[in-house]
Amino acid sequence: MALAFITLEEAKQYSRIQHTALDATIIDLIEAASMAVKGYLKSTSPWAMELDDDGNEVEDSSGDTVPLQDSNGYIVRPQVKMATRMLVDRWLKHTHQANPAAHGYLPAEVVAILYPLRDPALR
Repeated sequence: MALAFITLEEAKQYSRIQHTALDATIIDLIEAASMAVKGYLKSTSPWAMELDDDGNEVEDSSGDTVPLQDSNGYIVRPQVKMATRMLVDRWLKHTHQANPAAHGYLPAEVVAILYPLRDPALR
């Protein structure tokens, strides 16, 4: 998989799918949803960040924030995982229908989860 904020198993569990017939489609949807979420966030990192004792993000010597990692790699923020699950589920259920969200926009429920993380266009 290219960019994937959730696993195939996470997507299938959220969508209550127990068979393997749609696995290839779900993998494609995971990649598309992950790219859509990343695009919405702009320059904000989808990764969970290491925090100090005061709850502030830790920075390295270059001034960059330090993402959390486990044995599988970077840890995805919970909001990003949920938004990706919701998009995959929505697209699975509306495969043969016109997009219920406005063209070029994520569904309102996904935006509500991601908006607090989004990097604004102007500062």
